[in-house]
Amino acid sequence: MQTSFEHLPKLVEQLSQKVDDGLKNVLSFLENCNFKNDRLLTVEEAAEFLRLSVPTIYALNRQGELPVIKKGKRCYYFERDLLEYLRTGRRKSKHQIGDDVSKYLRSNKLI
Repeated sequence: MQTSFEHLPKLVEQLSQKVDDGLKNVLSFLENCNFKNDRLLTVEEAAEFLRLSVPTIYALNRQGELPVIKKGKRCYYFERDLLEYLRTGRRKSKHQIGDDVSKYLRSNKLI
């Protein structure tokens, strides 16, 4: 296809649109992938991340509390798994429990 000077503005506009679409796709992909939380941690890094001692980390491993990857004598942890471990241990406040009870009673038409 021959490119003439008259077609140049339209071609530049099409190219610009393709670049914009490509950048939007890349940014959308990167937003959906939280690479920071996919970081692999050593025992020492996991202890620092959880603010626990290294012996406590090993004890939690023995008890099956922490999601761990074992390769030979080494233990590794995904940061996202440790965050989930922390979230599962979260306790609700008295106010949140009261709200949950109220919702349950209302939904079961007990009040």
